[in-house]
Amino acid sequence: MEYVKRKNIRLPDYDYSQEGGYFVTVCTHERRCTLSHIIPGTEQDRARVSLSDLGKIADEILLSLPERYGFVLDACVIMPNHIHIIIMKRTVAAAKVGQFVGAFKSSVSTRWYKECDRRGNVAGKLWQRNYYDHVLRNEADHLEKLRYIDENPDKWQMDELYGK
Repeated sequence: MEYVKRKNIRLPDYDYSQEGGYFVTVCTHERRCTLSHIIPGTEQDRARVSLSDLGKIADEILLSLPERYGFVLDACVIMPNHIHIIIMKRTVAAAKVGQFVGAFKSSVSTRWYKECDRRGNVAGKLWQRNYYDHVLRNEADHLEKLRYIDENPDKWQMDELYGK
């Protein structure tokens, strides 16, 4: 059997153990819309996110996990098939970003599989392998990513991850 060599999408010379901010995107397996659905906005209202049961588990874990790993959750949005988060690493002693993301994915999966077993359902794979990250370079970059998260539900139908 031949193994496909996967491209490393991390910055080659960046030390992910250092303090700072990170914009992270985690996608569902095959970009399935399992986390939420978007309620379109009107002229008076913005679009809203309505979480599925799986999305509610992801949200609960996102709110509780960062502190255990030495991060502060700055912002997040749980879209139908992906999650955007901004986490701030406050100390070098904190876990690496990849350890945090791995713990998040694992915690959500474990809890969801238990819930599916309880309901008598079979759960498949939840997450796409790996994740995307962007190191926040300065305050302007940070503000841009905060705005992106805030506006993401409004732009759902234009999103490259839409409806897969």
